[in-house]
Amino acid sequence: EPAWQTYLLLPQLRSALKADPQTRDALAARVLKRLESPTLTATQKVLLSKAPVTDLAAALQTWTSPAVDLAQLLDALEELELGDNRQAAQQVAAAWQTLRWMKHTDAQQLADHLNTYYRNANVRVAISGELLNMLMPEPPPVEEPVRDEILGARVFGRSQTSSRLRVVLLPDMRRLRLGVEAIGEVDSDTTATKGPATLYTQGTSRFHARKMLSIDRQGLRVWRSQAEVDTDSQLTDIATDFDALPFVGMFARAIARQEHDEQYSIAKYEIKGRVAAKAEHRFDHEVNHQLAEAEREFVTKLYEPLERLKLEPSAVDLRTTREQLIARYRIAGQQQLAAYTPRPAASESSVLNVQLHQSTLNNVLEQLQLAGRRTDLATLYQDLAKTFNQTVKQETLDELPEDVTVQFADHDPVRVFCDDGRLLLIIKLAELSQGRERKWKNFTVQGYYVPSYETLDAKLVREGTIELMGERLNFRDQIALRGIFTKVLAKDRSFNLVHAKLASDPRLQSLMIEQFAIDDGWIGLSIAHAKTDPSRVAGKKRTQK
Repeated sequence: EPAWQTYLLLPQLRSALKADPQTRDALAARVLKRLESPTLTATQKVLLSKAPVTDLAAALQTWTSPAVDLAQLLDALEELELGDNRQAAQQVAAAWQTLRWMKHTDAQQLADHLNTYYRNANVRVAISGELLNMLMPEPPPVEEPVRDEILGARVFGRSQTSSRLRVVLLPDMRRLRLGVEAIGEVDSDTTATKGPATLYTQGTSRFHARKMLSIDRQGLRVWRSQAEVDTDSQLTDIATDFDALPFVGMFARAIARQEHDEQYSIAKYEIKGRVAAKAEHRFDHEVNHQLAEAEREFVTKLYEPLERLKLEPSAVDLRTTREQLIARYRIAGQQQLAAYTPRPAASESSVLNVQLHQSTLNNVLEQLQLAGRRTDLATLYQDLAKTFNQTVKQETLDELPEDVTVQFADHDPVRVFCDDGRLLLIIKLAELSQGRERKWKNFTVQGYYVPSYETLDAKLVREGTIELMGERLNFRDQIALRGIFTKVLAKDRSFNLVHAKLASDPRLQSLMIEQFAIDDGWIGLSIAHAKTDPSRVAGKKRTQK
């Protein structure tokens, strides 16, 4: 079909047969990435898994990757098991890319094993329905005028709507699925006029609106609201145009009451329908508005930066239990690995559990293209902030050492390692100059960061002194460079892991940090209800060494 030819870039591939290797490699990588797009539907994936397409993929793979040397692959895996080794990781990732498109069953099985054990999810988030309900907004009461027509009668008055929201998790082993419910009442005080009679009524309508949402590998799906309504009203008074005439007025009021009683069931049915329609419309509007805001936040703060860095989050596992939403994602480029060590056990009592593997951070750092880059510190900070759609505070720029220019090393310029309760930050520089006269070459800077937390405020703070390593660094060099990097990696410039709004939310004051672990490549953070253990009372500051 023409659409598939366009999607698979077949015209461009034909033209690239005589192109230079670099152009062919880039085009082949684009097509192979499209074959694995997370936005593909199940039907599309089945179609792309058939022989003509897999043959094309295998042919394109020969453009981008050399043959796999199994002995070298085994050596790379051994290096990787000994510790985080970027060169070994690249070799394993390249081997996986080649093996997975081969037709041999053994090669495909080996590719599956590499993907499972060395490109596993490097971000895991589990959030409980209890926490979602704690964070649900409390809609304020809404007062509004009533102007309507029911069974030919003109109705005027005022109504007040009050409601509360809650979340219900819907178990599903393949997606995140939940229902949002609005339960509330509409109290009304109205006047209905029909002919010579005016009826004064007080009513109460109770509604229960439901809306289902799901998130799978194709994205977010939202269903329309459905509402159930039960209504009750009480006729409080009747007035007619003939009330000045004693007998006629009494007779007219009796007729009006009889007509009201006869049409009560029909009117009640019509009122229920209108209240339900209004509740559904208002609920749809409010939820869709909140979802639009959340989507805008997600796109701005996560999706756009990752897309800019060519790091597309891939859902490895999405599940819903009766208690939790659980999402496991891999953040890695096609030529990168992800998690390959066992993650720490999550706390069973937590209402929020977040686990982050160091490969997530290192994949991001690698895609920043810092290798060999030469820049001044202010420009570096501003460029990094722009990449992540952030702004740098002027006071932060003012605190940086003046007139400093750095050139990063050509290989592994910035890496992090998470183990033994600490995060180790390593910066390799080919050159650093301050002014025209002071210059240092080929040295490494190391700083350790440890967990620090107080109630819901969790952060990583620098511990100890800056470490400097270089063959030609004398005592004076050490003092000068340590003065520079004490400002660059200032102790009061911590990395906050819990958003300030969440940490200060009064609805969450019964919660506390229960687990903050750094071990075997992972950072694990759990939030749970505060306990009575004196060593973990809310408000007590704790720093893990």
